[in-house]
Amino acid sequence: MNNKSMESQQAEAIESAMRYVENALQTSDKLQKLSQIRRDVEKKKASVDARLTTAMQTQLDGVSTGLEQLKYAVDEIKSIKEIMLEIGEIFRQNANVEEELKDLKTVAGHHQRYVTAVGNLEHIFKVGETVKLCHKLIEQDKLLQAHACLSEIEGARDSILHEIRKQPSPSRIDFDLIKSFFASTEQVVESLRIQVLFVISRANDIVQQNPEMVVTALRIIEREEKEDLRQKQLAEPREDETGKIKAPLPREFDIPGRPKKWRSLCYDQLEKAVHARIDGVVKDSPKKDTNWLPKHLERLRDRVLEDLRIVKHYYSMTFPPSYNIFERIIKLTHACLSLHLLNIAENELKTNHDMLMFLLWIDTYTGPNLLGHPDLECDVIRLCPVLGEDKIKNLVDNYIERMAIEGLEYMNKALNAEVLDWNKSDVDYKKPDIHGQGYYLSDLSITIHQIVQSNVSDAGNVSSMVKLRTILNCVNQLSSFLQNYSEEISKYRTKSLSTFSTDNTLALSRFTVTVISLANGTYTFNDLIKFLKDEYAKSDLLDIDTREKTAQFKALEDKYNDFAYELCGYLIDVVWVVIGTTGTLLGKNWLGNNESCQVICATVVDFAENEWMKIRSQFRDFLICESVDRIVADYCRGLTTKKSHLKIVKNAKRQRTNLFGKRIT
Repeated sequence: MNNKSMESQQAEAIESAMRYVENALQTSDKLQKLSQIRRDVEKKKASVDARLTTAMQTQLDGVSTGLEQLKYAVDEIKSIKEIMLEIGEIFRQNANVEEELKDLKTVAGHHQRYVTAVGNLEHIFKVGETVKLCHKLIEQDKLLQAHACLSEIEGARDSILHEIRKQPSPSRIDFDLIKSFFASTEQVVESLRIQVLFVISRANDIVQQNPEMVVTALRIIEREEKEDLRQKQLAEPREDETGKIKAPLPREFDIPGRPKKWRSLCYDQLEKAVHARIDGVVKDSPKKDTNWLPKHLERLRDRVLEDLRIVKHYYSMTFPPSYNIFERIIKLTHACLSLHLLNIAENELKTNHDMLMFLLWIDTYTGPNLLGHPDLECDVIRLCPVLGEDKIKNLVDNYIERMAIEGLEYMNKALNAEVLDWNKSDVDYKKPDIHGQGYYLSDLSITIHQIVQSNVSDAGNVSSMVKLRTILNCVNQLSSFLQNYSEEISKYRTKSLSTFSTDNTLALSRFTVTVISLANGTYTFNDLIKFLKDEYAKSDLLDIDTREKTAQFKALEDKYNDFAYELCGYLIDVVWVVIGTTGTLLGKNWLGNNESCQVICATVVDFAENEWMKIRSQFRDFLICESVDRIVADYCRGLTTKKSHLKIVKNAKRQRTNLFGKRIT
């Protein structure tokens, strides 16, 4: 197979050479360069032969080296095999060496413990003296030196206890003996712990005057944390001589007082300190001061903001970065405030004013006056709401419900006060004030306007949704109030008209002035309704029922307009009472003379030019037109209801001319 391959390759080589010669000698002038072509080919052939020779030599050298290494490896394997056999023989000859050296091992263990004890003899002999020194240093606030002395004693104790723990069968008696000998150190530990945690609890005050004390307390805490970690690693199960993991020792053999976990105690103390400072904010008695809640919330804001400023600017320079102290205190403060505010919300919000102040404070909690203050640089977005959404919703619902009840109560109280003014004695009675363009105006409409506008403004400070709901509640309140309002005026009308006499006209005059002021006040109510409608339209939270709800404003406005003209009707009733001729325009008492007609005209003119000058022009025009219409109505009623006879008709035509200024044809 190889010969055939060689022959085929040789044939291919000859064929390739022939093609090369053919290409090189295509023209006659190429024959002159034949010798040159031959030399070039011989050079190429020599170069190829040299490369082939070098490659073959390199491969042969590599093969030779590999063979030598294989030979060396075989020799090494034989040598290792012989050594392993010798080691196996030695192990077989010394199979009982562990048993033979057991006593030596025991002695070595005792020796190690004795060495440890001897190394700590100085501390052992001076335990009592060192404990006294530690107490003295703690009393002198030299906490770092006291901790150094305490660490030396504990180090000596722990070294001896660890040697006992290393024994195959640790002695409980020896362990308890060492613990009892060093028991006095536990008092030092407790005293030092109390002092360190006291410094942490008062850190807000101490860090500004003596930051070194806070740093000292934190250094002690961190050293104890490192020692806790070291003792934990030493107490982990280890392999014995056979390679097996030792079973953990009972808890009776734990190092006393470990782990101390002073860092966790530090965090707990910080949380207690935050709680104490928040709960310690002065809170006045609601019975003595109705503004107790705004004052308390303002004090609370000042306290929290000042504390967080101290944390931001002082704690960051004293606490290790690993504590992430500012973020931790922010979260603690947020959690403590949540509990404090929740307690207030559930137990102490008795009035609607308190609820409003509370909701406004909650709304500004993350604003620039507290957590969003530029000095704090706090990421408030990461904080959850200070009160749950459900609790806020319940507060808002209660606030709106109470506001609706209290608002209507305030309106009715204002109405009752107004009714009392109507019924005052002649000595105490005062006419309504004159406002604007010289019109009488009742204080009642102004009071109601202020109440409603204040409620809407307060609700708008809470949120847009609360404002919308408040506006709709105000519409319902005004509707309910109008009903009570109309009933009280109707009673007052009945009383005033029934007590009128020619000898006592003061009651009717007071009634006229009062009704005029109330009619003028309907303009104020209409302005109020327009204000509510405009505020409602401004909101970006309107729902699909907007058109239906907007119609409520128009309906309420129509009610107050109707009420205004109803009051105008009361004024015309006054005129007719004064005239004393209602339904008798064709009576016998005025037939044959003009006196009755002159009385009617003079009375209407007198009211139009005196009392009615204090009513708005729109209502004054209505009163004049309505008076004329009523005279005509009574005149016609008289013609149709009286017995018709020539004299009455004849006189009626004459009196018609006196009343209306022209003759009927």
